[in-house]
Amino acid sequence: MARSTFLVSVSLFASAVLARTVEYNLKISNGKIAPDGVERKSATLVNGMYPGPLIKANKGDTLKINVKNQLKDASQLLATSIHWHGLHQYRNADDDGPAFVTQCPIIPEHSFTYTIPLGGQPGTYWYHSHIGTQYVDGLRGPIVICEFSTTIIMSHPEDPHKDLYDIDNHETVLTLGDWYHNSSVAIEASGSIALQQPDSATINGKGRYDPNTMPANPDTLYTLKVKRGKRYRLRVINTSAIASFLFGVQGHKCTVIASDGTPTEPYTVDQFNILAAQRRDCVFTADQEPGTYWIDAPLTNVANKTVQALLVYEDDPRPYQPPKGPYKTCSVSEDVKKYWTHRHGHGSMGHGGHRARSRGLSISHQVVKRQTNTTLVTLDETKLAVCDYMHGQSLCTDSCLAVERQGPLQSQSTGRANRKNT
Repeated sequence: MARSTFLVSVSLFASAVLARTVEYNLKISNGKIAPDGVERKSATLVNGMYPGPLIKANKGDTLKINVKNQLKDASQLLATSIHWHGLHQYRNADDDGPAFVTQCPIIPEHSFTYTIPLGGQPGTYWYHSHIGTQYVDGLRGPIVICEFSTTIIMSHPEDPHKDLYDIDNHETVLTLGDWYHNSSVAIEASGSIALQQPDSATINGKGRYDPNTMPANPDTLYTLKVKRGKRYRLRVINTSAIASFLFGVQGHKCTVIASDGTPTEPYTVDQFNILAAQRRDCVFTADQEPGTYWIDAPLTNVANKTVQALLVYEDDPRPYQPPKGPYKTCSVSEDVKKYWTHRHGHGSMGHGGHRARSRGLSISHQVVKRQTNTTLVTLDETKLAVCDYMHGQSLCTDSCLAVERQGPLQSQSTGRANRKNT
């Protein structure tokens, strides 16, 4: 008992010493971009980017995010707020982000500072506007919270899957998203269900509106460079309003190790579905012949839409060569086609309503069991098990976890007076 108490005390001390305040400055503005090759005169950008910059911290840190509203285009929403999707808000719900729920919107030329103690929550998450349908216009980006790293802590072991991969960095974060040529304000005002269909999709801000006429190269598609023999952790985030994707890497198997920020038992597949707002972490080994391969993500709930990125082996001495073979496409059901042609109103855009609705449709989400070497295995969510990484850790009890969380919880009230909302 004394040894257990000592280890918990050491754990808390190490957490307090190593925890940091990680600060980011986000400027929300309008800008002209063409992520899929078609110019859009005004989108809603974060630091001039779509998607927004990666926000990265360690478990136990406190995020301090200063948001400045510099929106000027009156044809779009001018106020804003940001929701930190998936992050727990322990005793600080007013930093969660939904406008008119936990805060007033941030009006133009004003700022708001979000303070988020991360506690013991690692994983892959994302952020997006939470006022109206604004995030459809581009205000969205990735969040990665890394495992707390120390050799002393016993109550929270390091990443249970750390031995499965070699590389996990900003380049392996893949932000998927549907893309629209019209503004969300115009789409809603039209009352047209057809206009709610995405015009295209992107991976890390790149895509092709017409894959048949646009070339596939590093200028048009996001390119992930790999070295043969290395194992890569992909953090795949679906930041879409509507689109669901069937994700896979041509010629490579993916082992899913986390879902929506929660570590899972390793599950090896050829491809997996990822719905709007979901996140999947997977590992693949660069074990094929040097060359270029497709990273495929066809849409499963919008007909004839697909998006790709490129996987390029740095070991290939040849000049860039496009991938061999066609990119992947996906057939959608008649129910999906009927949904996009019905005329009884447009409903609401956003991952909440449409994600639930898409689950009820007869999309090709059935599990494909392996019968031959050429049969594709698709992730079956019902068989995705939470990783029992605490198994065998007799010192790590629920009470230990509760004690560890109390550290950052108790410190939250001390920082509230320092908030700047101007």
